[in-house]
Amino acid sequence: MPLKDRYCFVKTKDKLEPHYKNIVQFALEHASQSGRNLRVCVPVKASCEEYLTKAFDEPTYRILHSKKQIVVSGVKVGLFSTQTLRKEHILLDAIYLVFLPNADLLNAIETQGRRATVIVFSESDKEGQTISNWVNRYQPKPVRLRQKKTLAV
Repeated sequence: MPLKDRYCFVKTKDKLEPHYKNIVQFALEHASQSGRNLRVCVPVKASCEEYLTKAFDEPTYRILHSKKQIVVSGVKVGLFSTQTLRKEHILLDAIYLVFLPNADLLNAIETQGRRATVIVFSESDKEGQTISNWVNRYQPKPVRLRQKKTLAV
């Protein structure tokens, strides 16, 4: 088994819009099936509200943003930024759902965790070269998401 399983869902901004909750559901299902925690990762916590409120309902977002972990569908979920990932020892075996990453965030995840599942959800036109380099280097599996009803998370 590879040390890291990698997935990506990289589309233009308008094509990402309907899938924020779906990618969370995908990550929660992976975490639940494998018995691992879900680490939601963003470049900077101070500027993540715009997109994380599309992925989580308001109460869940507020709990995560206040540096608390929450259990969603039986999975422990926490919010981490590039800075917080560098300050602590990353769980060696977790699911990392990475929203709109920059090079620093991807580097923090790739260099610290040995066994992990990394799921990148990003705009193709934002940090395009960074995402392209990551995809070319690691050859992640594409995530296929369909618009469907999801649980409120």
